[in-house]
Amino acid sequence: MPEQPETGRQSRETQGPLPPHQGTAIGDPGASQGRFWSITLPWPHHSLSPNGRTHWRVLAKAKARYRQQCADHVQTTVGLPPRIPTIPTDARVELVMVFYPPTSRGYDLDNLHARMKSGLDGLCDVLRINDRQFRPVTVDMGKKHLGGMVVTILQW
Repeated sequence: MPEQPETGRQSRETQGPLPPHQGTAIGDPGASQGRFWSITLPWPHHSLSPNGRTHWRVLAKAKARYRQQCADHVQTTVGLPPRIPTIPTDARVELVMVFYPPTSRGYDLDNLHARMKSGLDGLCDVLRINDRQFRPVTVDMGKKHLGGMVVTILQW
């Protein structure tokens, strides 16, 4: 079973500066009237790619592991409520994902979006929303970043 690589726990000096518009959390996630929130998630493992030929059992474990990893990352980074925003269950949530790859090779944006499915489920678990609320979804590619990361911006 392939192990997931480390998510880039090096010091900020080793990683270099963050790309523009980034940070661990942007806006005021503690404000219940907040309409904008951002979180940086770890890079999804290559076994989550829909073009991969991973055995279903290995794939299921990788999905569960990445879902839990993203949920734990959000709770560790942001903390417990009231710092996690309250999003109404009937609100449409605009989702913007900016991928900062760990290498310079080319990535297909459709496959990256599909690789994030279990990670977004983990994010939804913490926010207590349904991922059907994500409309529209925008996917973009940033520059190479050590360890790779995905900046997820929510607006409602």
